[in-house]
Amino acid sequence: SWLEGMRWYGLVRFRPEARVNASFDQVNDSTVFTGSVCTVKRSAGKTCAESGGKASSSLQARAPQPRRSEFVGQKIWVGLEKTLSEDTKLVVLLQDARVWGGTAGSANGLGTANSRSEENTDLREAYLAVKNLIGPLGLVAGRQILSYGDQRLVGGLEWTNVGRSFDGFRLTFENKAFKSHLWGAVIAEDKNHYSGITDGNESSATLKDGYFAGWYNTLQLGNAALVDLYYLGVYKQYVQKTEPLVTYPNPATGGPTAVNSDSPKLVTDPYGLAIASKDRSTQRDQLHTIGLRLTNKTREGKAEGALDWTMEAARQFGRSGVEKAPDFYDILLEDDDYTLRDA
Repeated sequence: SWLEGMRWYGLVRFRPEARVNASFDQVNDSTVFTGSVCTVKRSAGKTCAESGGKASSSLQARAPQPRRSEFVGQKIWVGLEKTLSEDTKLVVLLQDARVWGGTAGSANGLGTANSRSEENTDLREAYLAVKNLIGPLGLVAGRQILSYGDQRLVGGLEWTNVGRSFDGFRLTFENKAFKSHLWGAVIAEDKNHYSGITDGNESSATLKDGYFAGWYNTLQLGNAALVDLYYLGVYKQYVQKTEPLVTYPNPATGGPTAVNSDSPKLVTDPYGLAIASKDRSTQRDQLHTIGLRLTNKTREGKAEGALDWTMEAARQFGRSGVEKAPDFYDILLEDDDYTLRDA
């Protein structure tokens, strides 16, 4: 019957979390930086007045504060694995991931959520796996979790409240001494289906198309060690950036002055500050990573003895298409046309 070869599994996890500056990129500093714009380019070693210019109204920026977050995360899995034949199986994993209090209830109590609630339930995995499809080659096609090595570069991120999956295919070759996996996945798609199915990237105004490819090879040297050699490639195309690169107070009007980024030319503001605008429709990420990993964790992630060791090195090359627009704080700290002082 259909129930033969079927396995159900699940997970329920509730986890309180508290984080303060998890990326270690901000400091607890309430310093207020102030400065002014000069109407002309200042000469080296001279003040604005000595250069024949006039100082505009002052600018002000506050040093960023550490990001803090406290919440209770909830993750629930309901999974089904169906063995269709000796070499073929179907896996479907439904996941609901949310934060307590993150989904507001309806005002009248007749619904569990309001119309502005985000989608919390989705397919974490849905794939068909076939072994020995063409000789020793196997195929895994659909939404799947990719997890390799110590998951430093490619992993399911199960320690987070949501995790990570990929939509794509994976060719596999495996025997006792050697494993090789070659995959390709779509991480962003800007085209709409003719039947009206839309993607989630149009409104983000960030990505058009994005792809992730990889080739991961593992050689097992008995029970002594594993050698991993891999290649990872990320390819992204960005949509045109239409919002201004930067806004700052206009000394003449008191209102904001915007520098538009639609034009690839240099835009010069009325006070001599030249800002290079970017047309992101021509920008792409083409990042290539090659790496080598050595470890004695040969038994499903564990070493045969009491001690384990791992050595891994990776080198990335290529080009990045993201041109980070300087924010107000960056300009105050980095541009030579500004004079700064502590308040």
